[in-house]
Amino acid sequence: MENEKILIFKGVTLHESDREILSNPSYISDEIIQFYFRYLMHTYEKDDILFVSPTVSFMLANSTDSEGIKHSAESLKLREKNLIFFTVNNTINNEEISTTTTDDKQEGTHWSLLVYYRPFHMFIHHDSIRGTNLSNAIHLCKIVKGFVSDDDDDDLVILTRPAKIRKKNRQEFTAALDKVEDEAVLTDWLFTPQQENWYDCGLYVMKIAAVICEWYVTLSEGEKELKEGMGMWSDVMHDKVEKVYVENQMRADILEFVDLLMENADEEDLS
Repeated sequence: MENEKILIFKGVTLHESDREILSNPSYISDEIIQFYFRYLMHTYEKDDILFVSPTVSFMLANSTDSEGIKHSAESLKLREKNLIFFTVNNTINNEEISTTTTDDKQEGTHWSLLVYYRPFHMFIHHDSIRGTNLSNAIHLCKIVKGFVSDDDDDDLVILTRPAKIRKKNRQEFTAALDKVEDEAVLTDWLFTPQQENWYDCGLYVMKIAAVICEWYVTLSEGEKELKEGMGMWSDVMHDKVEKVYVENQMRADILEFVDLLMENADEEDLS
């Protein structure tokens, strides 16, 4: 059966299979994540925010073509952005992203979110199954950090963000961050909400990205430079990434939005 196009939204194409994914408890496709990223991009319309598509994120992490990586990274104009979202996928298939299952074997079973925040020259990794994609995130960091800034050093400082929001923990983390001078920093954010099932990781990626965007656009220019702001980052994770919503309602809300767009779409656009 042909996997028919059902919607083209701001240049992103969804197919019938994507609608089926949103209708059932299953892995979120890269097309759905890209659709949601495009929705966020047009919702906030900030020139200093960039959502790198899952396909491009995967290519940057897995391509063996150094010139191709350089061309793709430079075309994104990463150095002009303050807040950059990458997806991380643990697929072992170098041809394409796969989040399908065959019997009990799973390939590309997990999505996580890697965020670059320029004011601190920091990469923040949000993984809803802690530790699963850390090595993949580190690998992607090392590839792109020379394109987000003039940092061509191979060093990558890895800091662990305390799992609990406590004043002492915040102070210790900020102090450790202050000791880092010009090196890129990667922190595996231990306070990232953890999923209860095996298939909603893509929903957490999308919800966390939305919450961070909302947080960022409310900051004043001065607040963006404060390292104490990372405590606020923890607060919004705690307050606005609600497990009950993500795992029980978010999929249906996205499906409802897709159906609404389909009702108002021009059929000629799908031909």
